[in-house]
Amino acid sequence: MKKVLTPVTKRWALFPQLLLLVVLTLFFKSSFAKDFGITGTTYAIKEHSVLDMIMGKLKQLNDQGVMAREQQTMQDYVKNILLNPPPVPGLKRTDTPRTFYYDPSMILQEDLRTSEGKMIYKAGTRLNPADFIPFKKTIVFLDADDSDQVAWFKAWSANNTKPRLIVLVGGPIFTIMNDWQQRVYFDQEGRITQRLGIQQVPAIVKQHENRLQIDEVLP
Repeated sequence: MKKVLTPVTKRWALFPQLLLLVVLTLFFKSSFAKDFGITGTTYAIKEHSVLDMIMGKLKQLNDQGVMAREQQTMQDYVKNILLNPPPVPGLKRTDTPRTFYYDPSMILQEDLRTSEGKMIYKAGTRLNPADFIPFKKTIVFLDADDSDQVAWFKAWSANNTKPRLIVLVGGPIFTIMNDWQQRVYFDQEGRITQRLGIQQVPAIVKQHENRLQIDEVLP
């Protein structure tokens, strides 16, 4: 995906180049200096440190109100990301329902020991968390920007009173939390849906024996 630079990130993207320019300037100034002797009247040279120059420039920008504008721009940018996170790419609205399973088993990369050093499981052991800790909640993935999916979830939740987790893949998360009066999560960068192999939403995830059953359903 092509990275889009905001006005803030554009300015910060120039910082490494400016720093490199300062370093190269100082380097060449010292490397190619040549003593031509003394001719004419000499005067005392008063040099300013780079730090003093930078601090002076920052003070000038602050006096001009530039710093305050940049700070407000950054705050507005972060606020917009929090209120309207970008939708998870690669997902589509369910058009062909399907059911599949996810095995949460993992292989230990190193020995698992107690704090006293007693061996519990050796490296290479295959463990399934579902064999030890039952997952009693149902996870529902949906795109809150799709009114049909929102209507589907309201009808589904009216007939399903078991504990559940709501994970959005699109939509204004805080608006949904206020409207539904319940905690809502967001699948940042699609990490959960990618791990589970979810390609369509809405999707319902629940434990079935020692695996997770995933149902991609029609809204």
